[in-house]
Amino acid sequence: GNKRLKFEDKQQWHAHQITILINTLNSRTVSVSPSRVIGMIKQQQTTPAQACQIYSLCRSLPKKDIIYYHAYMNFLGKRKTIEDALNILGDMKRDGVHPSIVTWNILISLYCGQGKSEDAMSVYNNLKPNKFYPDLITFAILINHFAKKKEITQVSKLIDEMKAASFHPDVVILNSLISMHCSLNDIPSALSVFNDMKRQTIVVSISYSTIIHNLALIPSELGQALTLFDEMRHEEYQADVTLYIHLMK
Repeated sequence: GNKRLKFEDKQQWHAHQITILINTLNSRTVSVSPSRVIGMIKQQQTTPAQACQIYSLCRSLPKKDIIYYHAYMNFLGKRKTIEDALNILGDMKRDGVHPSIVTWNILISLYCGQGKSEDAMSVYNNLKPNKFYPDLITFAILINHFAKKKEITQVSKLIDEMKAASFHPDVVILNSLISMHCSLNDIPSALSVFNDMKRQTIVVSISYSTIIHNLALIPSELGQALTLFDEMRHEEYQADVTLYIHLMK
């Protein structure tokens, strides 16, 4: 009968899957779906050496797919250094692969993730001069970053630029604004954003949780927090355990 391989742990299983993928890429007789390659590079168990080997094999394929470069750039920026990630831009140029707005979004996200606001904004400010145009994801990354830093002036500037580019804030951006206003103890502004979301019917459970949690911290606003909590349950949004505990205190 067929022999079933047994693995002692997930790391062994992962190493086996890596070996299969590398052998398949080497053989070039069987096509490998990009999602499988990207998924393997993203795996936490994938070592830098394994990711490098997979990336090198993908670069040698007849068809150069930009998503392989993006996946490895993201891997390097998170697992090694942004300088390593920047080297992928050189690989793309040598291989005749042109950057897209996704390329720059990855770089902006990596800079934001390491708290390098000036570098992130430098990439953003150089988009249009190089004939690239920010998309909603570009704005979401930057607004979320500066909202966490409570830099309301920068957030307002980015929102104005986003609207000028004919984009409207999505639920991720609006939740970031709620969190920022709450962290600045500006409950009226947080409620204004929240009520706008309700009018647009784009409220999600985290929107309720954020506003309720912060209202409950203010004794005079506890009644409103409980009202919104009842509303949240009535609308059948899922409340996490920490919210129940917080309101019971």
